[in-house]
Amino acid sequence: MSQLPVVIEEILCSVKHGLMHAVLKALPPEAGLLMVGDPDQLPSVGPGQVLADLIAAKTIPEVHLTEVFRQAAQSRIIQTAHQINAGHMPDLRNPEGLSDLASFPGT
Repeated sequence: MSQLPVVIEEILCSVKHGLMHAVLKALPPEAGLLMVGDPDQLPSVGPGQVLADLIAAKTIPEVHLTEVFRQAAQSRIIQTAHQINAGHMPDLRNPEGLSDLASFPGT
């Protein structure tokens, strides 16, 4: 069985059009490309929203991961992110004691 090269491009949410073009141009025809990104992250500061455009085009398979490994399930960061993604206004009041999320009221 022969092995084909695979290129993994991660943090795709911050990739701009020029960089994506260069990657695709340099990719050998026999190579696979695995693109990894979080559509809820901030987009590229350069031109283009490659990940958002690819997802919207619905021309390539996509998989959504749902388990969070960086923070505990009780993390206020995770809870707030889930509330925002569900379209709800999160509770941003600062709790008593230690917390992994802090908010600062506008002045």
